[in-house]
Amino acid sequence: MAAIGHGLEIINLKEAVSHICESRPTPFKDGMLGKSCWFGFKSRHLELSSQIVEGLDKDRAPSLRPIVVSTFYETLSKAYAANPYGPTDIWNYDETGVMDGINGAMRVLERKGSQKSSYILLKSHEWITIICCINASEQSIL
Repeated sequence: MAAIGHGLEIINLKEAVSHICESRPTPFKDGMLGKSCWFGFKSRHLELSSQIVEGLDKDRAPSLRPIVVSTFYETLSKAYAANPYGPTDIWNYDETGVMDGINGAMRVLERKGSQKSSYILLKSHEWITIICCINASEQSIL
């Protein structure tokens, strides 16, 4: 799951273990993997780590497909090759947002060193946006 950008939720791992053990007697309370078993699993699988990931709005998710990203960088490379952009012509616009009314993060299980995962939010909520814009000559727009 992490290899394709979607970490495995820990609850899904616990449910999979419960499903495997349905026909066997287990020490699990209510048939669900407990904290001590979870910590034991983590200690035996040092290649895994649990991370907190942020939600990705479902309308933005299609923009992160590999073909869309590679097409963007190919177009950008052609534009740089065709035009002599100087440091005052190259601007970096960055925004960060805080989602109103929802905690947009969850804990997932990933292989250590893998790319950051995300999950798609099903409902849209209002964002508070912070914007910064600076060029290669260290000029900024506030």
